Amino acid sequence: MIQLNKNFRVNSVPLNLVLEERRKRASGDEYWQVIGFYPDVLILKKALIARRIKDVVGNFTKLAEIQEELLNMLKVKE
Repeated sequence: MIQLNKNFRVNSVPLNLVLEERRKRASGDEYWQVIGFYPDVLILKKALIARRIKDVVGNFTKLAEIQEELLNMLKVKE
């Protein structure tokens, strides 16, 4: 097993690398969820990059939604 950071690790099974992400249950218990199976390191790397881009885009989208909500709350009703 290779620990990439506190939230991601790579395991292996015959013929594949397995990307896992740390998750929390509602009870607070932590577990590792399998994200995907990859035949080689380059494909795993591309999947990690795509996942990070998706996370960043999601964060910007959420920030834009919050900004819009705040602007609507601050508008003076005429």
